[in-house]
Amino acid sequence: MIPNNGSDGISRIDCHTHLFPKKYLSELRKMNIHFGQAVDDRFQSLEKRTGDMDKAGIDRQVISLTVPGVDVSTPETAVHLSKIVNDELVSLTAGNERFIALASLPMLSPEDAVE
Repeated sequence: MIPNNGSDGISRIDCHTHLFPKKYLSELRKMNIHFGQAVDDRFQSLEKRTGDMDKAGIDRQVISLTVPGVDVSTPETAVHLSKIVNDELVSLTAGNERFIALASLPMLSPEDAVE
């Protein structure tokens, strides 16, 4: 059942939210890729988001990766980063009905993207 914070009986779903999995950020650092954005707990922790969602009256969030994404280098790197991101998002959202993970696809490797 979808939680409902509104007194009007309408569920509110935020469809445009982002998360940076910690393993993804670690891989970017290893590749010496810096994107000039401060990443605080709200971009890494679902627990921190829950309080913010409650304050804003948001019942669910669809979370995805944002720039620079997974297509930052070679097709092989894109596949590697996609696996890291998708596995971590699935792990974070498993059993938590307030969050929906949106997969990242390695578009530099179309064959892998369709798998």
